[in-house]
Amino acid sequence: ARRDTGQYTQAQPRRFNNMAEKSTSRRGAQSRARRPPQGPAGVEHSRPPWRPTKGSPESSDRTRAEILWAAERVLATEGYAAFTTRAVAAAAGITPGNLAYHYPSKRDLLRAVITSMIDEYARQIDEFLTASATNAQDGFAKLVLWLIHDSATPVTSRLFRELWAMALHDPFIRDAVDGFYSRSAERVIAVLRQSHPGLNADAARQIVYLLMTICEGTNPIYGTTPQNSAPLKKVSKLAVEALIGLAMRMSGSGGTNSPAR
Repeated sequence: ARRDTGQYTQAQPRRFNNMAEKSTSRRGAQSRARRPPQGPAGVEHSRPPWRPTKGSPESSDRTRAEILWAAERVLATEGYAAFTTRAVAAAAGITPGNLAYHYPSKRDLLRAVITSMIDEYARQIDEFLTASATNAQDGFAKLVLWLIHDSATPVTSRLFRELWAMALHDPFIRDAVDGFYSRSAERVIAVLRQSHPGLNADAARQIVYLLMTICEGTNPIYGTTPQNSAPLKKVSKLAVEALIGLAMRMSGSGGTNSPAR
């Protein structure tokens, strides 16, 4: 399932869903009936109806979660050029002064939301791998499909394009993105070697980095043109067959176990 273009709705699969669920899971029928107006590009002011005691630790935690969720929406729908503390405050339904209390500068806010987004995606990969542990080979194939299709969803596509651009100019974001790819690769290498015990570490690493290259390359090719002349469903199936076939050959069951030189 994909999110609708231009709308920040919730659907599976998705990389960045945790803060969305925190902000919306407690809405009741009354809050839905009196839903506030939408902001630019379909950004909904989605503050929950409950209010913890003002000034309490719970209140601060909830406010920070709402701010980060709103910041992610602004970044996804408007881009970094329109990413201002005032725009995020409006999307979160709070005053700029309240936002500044939690995040004194735009840089602090941006770094916090990037860290939160990357940590959330790493958590989802861990959950996916844990759920697939009973059938490692089938789990690896499903993970490949999930990563490829998720890269082409409108929200993930836009967010990662913004991340890549910002990483060129901000060392903190560059290191966060690089660290995210490294950690993700180690997780996927583990499940790949579980499904192919004869695969050595170097060969597994090369296959996983090939997978990552395919996944992130999906973004610019299918992110803005989902109805491509080569359907993504068929291309992703070919990718699964190629990667598993390569793992079989390099593990010794179908040929050489030597990594590429």
